[in-house]
Amino acid sequence: MTYDRATSALEFLIAWPDLKRAGRLARERLEELEARTYDVLRPAAEALAQADPGGATLLYRRLVTGVLDRASSKYYPYAARDFAAATDLADRIAGDVDVVPHDDWLADLRKVHGRKIGFWNQVAGKFA
Repeated sequence: MTYDRATSALEFLIAWPDLKRAGRLARERLEELEARTYDVLRPAAEALAQADPGGATLLYRRLVTGVLDRASSKYYPYAARDFAAATDLADRIAGDVDVVPHDDWLADLRKVHGRKIGFWNQVAGKFA
């Protein structure tokens, strides 16, 4: 839990598997997780979806914001898929004090990244 490389620690906990600690690490060290490590964060989010939907949601959101913060349009389809996965978990995170409600997160995302039309078009395609 205190290993200096949070992403490697998460990868270890998922492989072990210790999903309880992996979820806790996602909550406590989210900003330390490298948003570009799709090969770690996405499988971790998938593994946590049942055991810890809040932790999974935080990881999916980290993937989305990582792409949008870099304005990496090449990866918008992946970010839209991660957005959809986070949306699918929205009902299951109600009451989770560590996770901002989905609608509030979405409003903030639109405020910060509303001009990234390519991403929002991808999102609209996922929900059409």
